Amino acid sequence: MALRMNAIAQRPLHIVHVASGDLWAGAEVQLFHLVVELNRDAATRVTVIVLNPGLLEQRLREAGVAVVVLDERRLRSLRLLTEVVAEIRRLRPDVVHTHRLKENVLGSIAAAFAGCRSLRTVHGAEEFAFTPWQLHKRMYRWLDQWCGRVLQQAVVAVSPMLAQQLKRRYPSVSAIENGIDIDTLERQQSAIVPLPGPPDSIRVAFVARLVPVKRVDVFVEIAAQTIAADPRFHFYLLGDGPLAGWVRDAIATRDLAERVHLLGFKDPLAPYLAKMDIMLITSDHEGLPMNLLEAMALQIPIVAHAVGGIPAALENGACGTLLNRLEPADYVATMLAYRNAPDALRAKARRARTRVAQHYASTVCAERYRDLYRVLHDATHGR
Repeated sequence: MALRMNAIAQRPLHIVHVASGDLWAGAEVQLFHLVVELNRDAATRVTVIVLNPGLLEQRLREAGVAVVVLDERRLRSLRLLTEVVAEIRRLRPDVVHTHRLKENVLGSIAAAFAGCRSLRTVHGAEEFAFTPWQLHKRMYRWLDQWCGRVLQQAVVAVSPMLAQQLKRRYPSVSAIENGIDIDTLERQQSAIVPLPGPPDSIRVAFVARLVPVKRVDVFVEIAAQTIAADPRFHFYLLGDGPLAGWVRDAIATRDLAERVHLLGFKDPLAPYLAKMDIMLITSDHEGLPMNLLEAMALQIPIVAHAVGGIPAALENGACGTLLNRLEPADYVATMLAYRNAPDALRAKARRARTRVAQHYASTVCAERYRDLYRVLHDATHGR
């Protein structure tokens, strides 16, 4: 018996992640950095089940990570569940790690059938409020929460503030903040990319999936007011999504097209961010944005709405400018102050670079997850 337990302890932990893979947004970027870091360590073996082919699948394969694609576009809900259960049983992981609502339900049920432990990462607050007549969606959300309370042994939030919110709903919640691969980011930043606008302009970035929670309407108003005060400012929107058409129309209507540039989705992001003077975050709520950490690593001054994990990441304003109100005039005032005296914001950006290296490196994030996996695994085997 002792020899068998030693063999279990010595073999690498096999972790299976279950993710959608339909987007390449903050949750997917965080998952990618975590999985690649875990895969470098002989103590862990990683497989990722994705429900959509796409950029996440491609990037993981390029990094040497084992990927299984179960294309949800071709499978009805019950068949998809059956396929996930079959894959989990075939892979026989020690721990199943899920991301996002549907994947939480599928992965936790599959893990329960396979007799292994599971956990989820919550990447941010809920973005959708379902109306009373959307009963099927409300039931699915209830099922997701039930799985988190009953079937999964741990819930991880990407910021301490989000963890506090989740403790009202789940029995076992911890915070593990996101991490990025700083070395790769710094190598990527030197790539030559074209940017519209004169080289001596003051460049302001807005990086987001174009959905309501990111408040792109506030961004457009900030751009309009700032450009009216000083036409040397140029704004660069890096991202795509359902509101892209609205943004184009709003920019055209306000005659901003010469100074507000829609660059669309960019991967890698680092070469574009590296050319910016400021990055804005105007979200109603956030977990811990990956583009925030990337801007910190590249020493880009940040002006952000003080929500979610942003204040903690920016050391309550020591590493960037935090605004308590989602008021365009406050953003405009900060940027005009930067125009007149940029050194203060640049000093904060230098401090941010040190902070992200110490607290938000992918190695730090992966080590904390590895510890949690080991705790769950040991509990399964009664140790």
